[in-house]
Amino acid sequence: MNRKIAKSLGALLLITAVAVTQVPVSDVEAVATASDFEMDGTKLLKYSGTEEMVSIPDGVKTIGEEAFSGNDHLVRVDLGNQVESVGYRAFAECDNLRTIIVGDQVEEIAAAAFSNNKELVNVTLGAGVKKLGSGVFAGDNHLETLTLSEENNHLHYSNGILYDADETKVFALMPAYEKGAYTLPSTVQEIMGYAFWGNPYLEKVTLGSGLSQVPAYAFSNCVNLREVEIPMAVRGIGAKAFEDCVNLTAVSLPETVLQISDSAFDGCPKVEFSAAPDPGVGKTVGVAPSAPAPQPDTGKTVAVFQKSFSREPVTGWLVCIEGAEKGKDYRIAAKNNSIGRSETADISIKDQAVSRENHARLSYDGKHNKFYLI
Repeated sequence: MNRKIAKSLGALLLITAVAVTQVPVSDVEAVATASDFEMDGTKLLKYSGTEEMVSIPDGVKTIGEEAFSGNDHLVRVDLGNQVESVGYRAFAECDNLRTIIVGDQVEEIAAAAFSNNKELVNVTLGAGVKKLGSGVFAGDNHLETLTLSEENNHLHYSNGILYDADETKVFALMPAYEKGAYTLPSTVQEIMGYAFWGNPYLEKVTLGSGLSQVPAYAFSNCVNLREVEIPMAVRGIGAKAFEDCVNLTAVSLPETVLQISDSAFDGCPKVEFSAAPDPGVGKTVGVAPSAPAPQPDTGKTVAVFQKSFSREPVTGWLVCIEGAEKGKDYRIAAKNNSIGRSETADISIKDQAVSRENHARLSYDGKHNKFYLI
């Protein structure tokens, strides 16, 4: 009897052992090995593994530039509690990455660190994060929201926008957050580059009165953005700030804006400009009485400015490379510009080698986008 029981137990143990050894490998969580991580002291230079779920090993303080970039195996990453900074494009273009957990010790996340991850939907920022570069989440087309640690005293998250604690700086609008109109608080003094990049739900933006610059690429590729109101405090608009906002039709632009990049409104074929109201007078200044008839060069920023404003737009700069004024630059307006030493000259060059009056003329041809020295 005992022999039969022993045989039965032996057969049962054998069957159990066979069953365990035949568990599919895919059902067991893979673990990254030390050889997958290329290190330089406490800096992680490159990860070359193929695991779907990765936890950053102890001892890593810095994740280097593009350390995980382009890794299409990665689905979930946990930075742990020892990493302090994340480098440029560290996790960019990981096509299957869905979840990123940023630990409490991380203080800085560099530009484009988590950008262009088309499946990213879950992001958690720990208590220590205080600084983010431009375009950290740009191109993450399914990222609707993020989770910010309740213990984080450096950042504030509201209505899809990540600010600093005092709402003086806008780091990013979540790329898939669904809200049509935004009026930024008057406390906002700075918008990071790429902050609103590519959000397809954004239709109208009213910028706050504390803002002085609209940076490069800030609203580019917002394909449904239709209306923008720019306050009197803004002095400049950067390169491609509204590039490829293909449905942008109305921009309220005050005459106090001193510098607008030539490419600020590239790819905005429908855009029309109007002067912002002067709060001191209470009426609109410099607006044409009716919309101008379409011209062959409609869509060029220069042409619209000529019709909407009393001042001539800047079409380029002349730079002095020799003589007493070496290094100085001069604005070239969209007209026949006089050159001379006189204060009345359109381009006044304080050099004795230049005639006082009518030394030369510099003309701009807007139709062909060319300059002529006469």
